[in-house]
Amino acid sequence: MGRIGSAACAALMCLILGGAAEAAPKTADYAPDLEPAVGAIRPGEVRAQFMGVSTILLDDGQTQILLDGFFTRPAWPTVALAMRPNLGKIGRGLDRAGVTRLGAVLVAHAHHDHVLDAPDVAMSAGRFTPGRPPVLAGSESVRFVAEGRGYPVDDPARFWLIGKGRMSREIGDFTITAYETPHSPGGPAREEIKTRVPRDAPALAYQMGPNFSYMVIHKNGLRVLLYPSANVPDVSFAALKPHVVFLGVARLGDQPPSVTDLYWKRVVFDASATPAPLTSQHKPLVIPVHWDDFGSFRPELSILGWPFDNAAGSLKLVARRACQDQVTVRFASVFQPVTLWADGAPMSGRAPGEAPTPAAICQRVGPPPG
Repeated sequence: MGRIGSAACAALMCLILGGAAEAAPKTADYAPDLEPAVGAIRPGEVRAQFMGVSTILLDDGQTQILLDGFFTRPAWPTVALAMRPNLGKIGRGLDRAGVTRLGAVLVAHAHHDHVLDAPDVAMSAGRFTPGRPPVLAGSESVRFVAEGRGYPVDDPARFWLIGKGRMSREIGDFTITAYETPHSPGGPAREEIKTRVPRDAPALAYQMGPNFSYMVIHKNGLRVLLYPSANVPDVSFAALKPHVVFLGVARLGDQPPSVTDLYWKRVVFDASATPAPLTSQHKPLVIPVHWDDFGSFRPELSILGWPFDNAAGSLKLVARRACQDQVTVRFASVFQPVTLWADGAPMSGRAPGEAPTPAAICQRVGPPPG
């Protein structure tokens, strides 16, 4: 396909990705309200940093677990032709996040906004404990991307090839379990990658392949669910009783109520679950992710709108459902570490159980329909 054909195809891809979004989404309605953690990480404490899209860092002071690690964020006009990882942006992002003890880089799937930088992050010098380089985890499609960067994909200590079913691995004091879960409906590039992807490649070279979510359990008892793509899983993750859910919301606002309702019940909270209904003690803290415009990067993230997504509608839907079930939703500042409590309390400066209710969010978005 020629350069003009590639550009036209990518333009079409951009149009397919989106739905009708609010004309002027108000980022201020979803202003960050998680209190930053300060000082050194205490023994037994786990902190998280959100860095846009679904790039999330977990850190217990000894080991760091990174989801995706996407820092390049190529501008939308460039994705049609040849993108490449920007090593300068990657380095600055890792510096800003304080990444020096990296134990694993977990990749959701092989679209560029998840995998583009991941192999280079996992190969970055000085980002891990000497003698213990991180493992890169993902599908066969992710493996082909990594192989194109010269990553040691044949070394099982360096590449964790995730297949069908549930797979677990211990990294430091974290136990990571990968689950294959469906990607959000619609959009292009949904095939698998069958050959190496060169460093310079267009977005359509980054075919999705299988998509994964990760349950990360720390030895202190904290359970964190990393669920980057908004679609209904076959099993109930809510039944696993995570304390914190990083909830993917991309394209959620374009789905019918029957889908969004089941998504919330399977991933977050289902008061009607049988045989043992979930109680208020099992309600997690929910932090929405994958709502921002990943074709740009500013000091404050902007909500992704038409023609790419209806992220404002997605956030409003999540907030309203949280108010209905009295589940706490909070919005994270980029590159601001926050402490994650084992009971889901979201404020690092407060004791567990002292977190405020989501009343302020409920007032912003109004009552649920009906």
